Formats: sequence, C-alpha cells, structure tokens
Amino acid sequence: VNNVLHFDLIRTEAEMRKILSLVVFVFLAVYISGCGLSDDTVAKVGNQKITVEEFKKELAKRYPNKESFADVDSSAKYAVLNRMIESKRKLAAAYDQGLDNDEEVLLELRRQKEKMLMNKFYEKMIVDKMISEDEIREAFDKQKEEVKASHILIAYAGARGSQAKRSKEEARKLAAELSKRAKAGEDFATLAKQYSDDPSVKRNNGDLGYFTWGRMVPEFQKVAFAMDVGEISEPVETSYGFHVIKVEDRRENKDFANKDFDKESFNIKRKLYFARQEEGRVLWDSLRSQIKKEYDYKLLRDNLKDLTAKLKEKGKKRLLNPADFTDEEKATVLATWDGGEFTLADLFDEYKDSFSRLRPALVEYVRLAPEVENINLKNFMVAKAEKMGLDDDEEIEKQMALIKERRMLAVLQNKEINSKIEPTEEDI
Repeated sequence: VNNVLHFDLIRTEAEMRKILSLVVFVFLAVYISGCGLSDDTVAKVGNQKITVEEFKKELAKRYPNKESFADVDSSAKYAVLNRMIESKRKLAAAYDQGLDNDEEVLLELRRQKEKMLMNKFYEKMIVDKMISEDEIREAFDKQKEEVKASHILIAYAGARGSQAKRSKEEARKLAAELSKRAKAGEDFATLAKQYSDDPSVKRNNGDLGYFTWGRMVPEFQKVAFAMDVGEISEPVETSYGFHVIKVEDRRENKDFANKDFDKESFNIKRKLYFARQEEGRVLWDSLRSQIKKEYDYKLLRDNLKDLTAKLKEKGKKRLLNPADFTDEEKATVLATWDGGEFTLADLFDEYKDSFSRLRPALVEYVRLAPEVENINLKNFMVAKAEKMGLDDDEEIEKQMALIKERRMLAVLQNKEINSKIEPTEEDI
C-alpha cells in the first residue's frame, strides 16, 4: 500500500466519499496494525497534506484521556481522518477560488498578527524586565513543594480591592494585635472569621488550601514558604493590606514529579507575572508615556470634542454609518505625530468590518479620545516589534497559517451558504 494517499481536488462530497470509503480503510488497516510509515504524510488533497502528527493530534482531541489509540475502533479513526480530508478538500477549493487573497481573510490576518506582536512586545519590554531567568528557575525548583496556609487579611482605605475605611496605620496595628493573639493560643480560624477582610473568609475561615510557589503575591509567598508548620507570622504587607499567616502543612507536589524545565518555564513565568501584574501595569503606563514622547504624539482634543458634538446631534436621527459622514468630516485630523497624522477616515479603516462596535464611541468624547490613542499606540508598538525582529518567530508563523486556513474555510462556507439561499417573494 502506498504510504502517501493522494486525492485530486474533488468537487462534490459524493465523489469524495466514494473514493475514500476504500482508500482510507486500506490506509487505516496499515496504520492501526502498527506498520511504520516511510513518510510523515498520511494523505494529500491537492497540495494540502495531512501528516501523521496532525492525525495523532486530532485523535488526541477526540480521545483526550487515552495514552494510546490502539484500542480505538478503526471506524472511529476512519471518521476522524475522513473529517480531516473533507476539511483539506474544502481548503483546496478555497485556494482554488483565490480566497487566500480575500479582503476579509487578509484583514483578519493583519489583526491577529498585530495581537501576537503586541503580546511579544509586552513580554519583551515588560515581563522580561520584571522576571529574570533565575527567578523562573528558582520558582521551578520550588514547585516541588506545596504549602497549606491560612491567613487573616486586614485591609485599609486605598488598598487593592479594598472597601475598608480604616487607615493604613490602623490596619497595621490591628494586624499586629491579631498576630499576637493567635500566637498566644486563640483559634486562628475564629479570628479570621471575625476580622478578615478577605471576601472568601465566609466559606473557608481563612483557609487558602495548598498552593505552589508563584500562586500568591511575592511578599506573601516569600514569608509563607520560609515558615515552619504551625508557625504564625508577624503582619506581612502586600498591595491588598496586611496579612497574618499561619502555615498548616507542607508536602511534596506529586503533580510536579519528572516535569521538564524547558516545557514548564513559560507557565511558571506567566504565574510569576500574574502575581505581580500591578507592577506590570505601572511599567506599561510608563512605557506608553515614553513612546508618546518619542513620537511627539499629540491627541487633538479640540477636534475630537467638536466632532463628537456634531455627530451626537446627527446620531439623534438614526444610527450612524460611514456613508453618513461627509468627506470633510472624514478628513478631520484626530491625532498627529512626527511624520504622520490620524484622521476619522483612518479610524473607520480600523473598524472596517465592525463599525457597530465603534458607533457608541463616536458621540462620546470620553470614549473616543482613549480609543484613538490606543489605536495609534498599538500601531507604534507593532512597528517597534517588527523593527526588533519579533515577527521572525516560528510559533507566530504556525499560528498565522492556522488562522489563515480557518478564516478561508469560514469565508468559503459563507459563500456556499449564501449561494444556496434563494429567498422567495414572500421571504423578501
């Protein structure tokens, strides 16, 4: 049996199934029996390949709890491969119709690539400066142990997520008093239930359960992981307020056994970041200010206010659409920078296929101004990311290829559905 199954572009589903019913069965008989393949391609539709790895991934999606697919019925495997071939057949048809250059596809690719580059830029400029490789390695090593702890949170006015009215000094004194009382033998859970400002205390009496390094904010976890079982801390200050911590237990993290650093480093890095995301927001705001200064960026607030006032009056009559705007209105300059400007027409281009999302902001200055600024800064950052070579990334290329295929299939499906819709006079 030829290891590579080639299917010419088949125009109808009936024709395809007629051929597949025999050929795919023969292939699966070979694959399921465990015979090795000399090539990594198990099927081709036109020039679209289905690799052994892709086939295994689809089987894994269908049967996520199986380590081996040997006991999966051959007809079920046939059905999986059949769906994959059908998808590739449609993709070949989409290419045949030139949908890889379709405006909707290209717009989606541009937007998704911008999002990926923004993520890369944020990681490079913010996350990598917050979290070093040594911290990730330290956190990896500490993942081998879990700590079980309870806490009492005493918040104050202005602390993160706080509704408390007490001052910071009052909170510090109360936390110190509760630490002293707990160390003297008072029941920790009772004190937590009576005094803690943690909203979850009503259901857990301050018990946080077991957690690994990286799950809690840095100040909290540093103290908790350094304590002995049964020990009660002095007040520990975090952005949420003052904590009194009691370590209840320590144990080996069995879920972490035999894990590889290279595979786990990204997830650990993400955990460490989320524990310090307040710091990240401060750095991000600072970076935005630096970029605006570098580009000599100016938001033309008077133009924005005049425009929203006019459009608010115009919008009272009907829902606004791009066709309702005059050329003069579209030429309104909303922002400038060294070597460029941003007009209302440019804003419409950003929302080419989703104008309804923009419509509410057009008549409210407090919404339109930040919208314009965010779009401009996004474009500046994407340009910087490309200049830094962040777009030369294998993972981005893989993701873009997948996004392209999915969008092409969606456009093809819409075209097929629309071509089959023949409304009657009564429908109209």
